[in-house]
Amino acid sequence: MVSYNLFTSQYNHNIDPKGRVILPSKFRGYLTEGVFITVWPGPCLIGIPKINWGVWENKLQTLSSGKNKSLKFLRFFYAHLQDELPDKQGRIFLHPELRKWGGLKKEVVINGLGDKFEIWSKENWNKYKKEAALAYPVVLEELEL
Repeated sequence: MVSYNLFTSQYNHNIDPKGRVILPSKFRGYLTEGVFITVWPGPCLIGIPKINWGVWENKLQTLSSGKNKSLKFLRFFYAHLQDELPDKQGRIFLHPELRKWGGLKKEVVINGLGDKFEIWSKENWNKYKKEAALAYPVVLEELEL
């Protein structure tokens, strides 16, 4: 059984001149089969390990391609889906269109998000985390922890 609490913490990295980013060493053991990268709200990118892809695919297949909103989502999601295998240094290539979506230039923040991870531009992440910090106590109260 696959553990879905794979990715945690926040890491600062840079995109090299060839459009590659090195992934955190703590993530790499879960990415030996590869990783799917695509666009995600934020705007940022999401990394879904191939070992978790079956769960994602099952959920995606529950969307009806006969419904306009679902079809738009599926087209956008799959059109941007990039299949990557980290190289020996743990780097993956980020397609220019994906970098454009996320506003990724040089400095990026890679955040663990349980069964997936996100890649943010440092600038977008710094803006977003202020909003997230405001929501944090509200959701924490709802969880009754």
